[in-house]
Formats: sequence, C-alpha cells, structure tokens
Amino acid sequence: MAAQQLAVSLRTESGRLFYAATMIPGDEEDSRRIQRHLAAREGWGFHTLETPFALEAPPEGFGPLDVVLLDSVTLLLCNHLYGGGSWEERRLAEHLLEWGRHLGGLVLVSDDIFSDAFRYHDSVEQYRRRLGRLHQLLAAEAQLVVRFRAGLPQVYKGRWPL
Repeated sequence: MAAQQLAVSLRTESGRLFYAATMIPGDEEDSRRIQRHLAAREGWGFHTLETPFALEAPPEGFGPLDVVLLDSVTLLLCNHLYGGGSWEERRLAEHLLEWGRHLGGLVLVSDDIFSDAFRYHDSVEQYRRRLGRLHQLLAAEAQLVVRFRAGLPQVYKGRWPL
C-alpha cells in the first residue's frame, strides 16, 4: 500500500501510473495472489503491465511524467535466475536505473529475505547474496531507500514524502 501511495504522490496531473507486475503464476495460489493485488490496486489509476523479465514500455511508450511501480525486484531476479531469463543482477540494475532516468518516477518493491537467522540450501543462499547485491546496486543510485517494518517506514536514504 505504501508503494502505491508513493507512486501516486510522484505523479503529476498529466502523468500516468503504471504497475509493472513481475510474477509468473505457477499455481492456483499465485493466481489468487495476483487477483488480490489487482483488487487492491482498483481505483488507484494504475495501468498494469506484465513484465516478468524486464521493465517494458506499453505500446504507446512512457512519457517523462509517467510513474512506474515495479513489484517486485525479488521476483524479477528470480525469473532471470530460475525462470528462463538470462540477465545477471548488474544488468538488471542497469536496465531499471536507465528506465528510471526517463520517467517521472520509478518505485521498486522488493522483499526482505535477509532478516532471519536460518541457514538455507546453497542455491537459496546464492540467490539471497545475488538479491542483496542487486539491492546494493539499486540503492546506490536511488534517491530514496525505505524499508518497511510492521507497516512503518525506516528511511535509509533520502526523505520519506508521505
């Protein structure tokens, strides 16, 4: 909800709102989750783009006043590592940052999968390390870096506008 509010706050009157969805549904639970997300966005003015492998412009293109909310960086990397994509984290970061330079705003959502103390299988640990690296690359260039805990923003970089 906070990411949607942030995206809406970045939009000017003549800009459009886009929601770039990265989930590739694999089962009924995924499909229900997608439906819940669609319902939660209803009435906000978002145009949904299915972008499981890269942020892609709609057929009419993006304008410099448009705002994109990409949900999620976590799944975008997963899609590339395990779902048929081929980009490494540096290329994903460069791609997203380049898009951000041509938009009125780019809001990236990612999941915190680093807070527990569990030790996972090597493939999961490798994914976590790569996601952490992707987060670092994106955060280095971002104007605002916020982590939410219990629905409350914890600002690491920039100023939370809401």
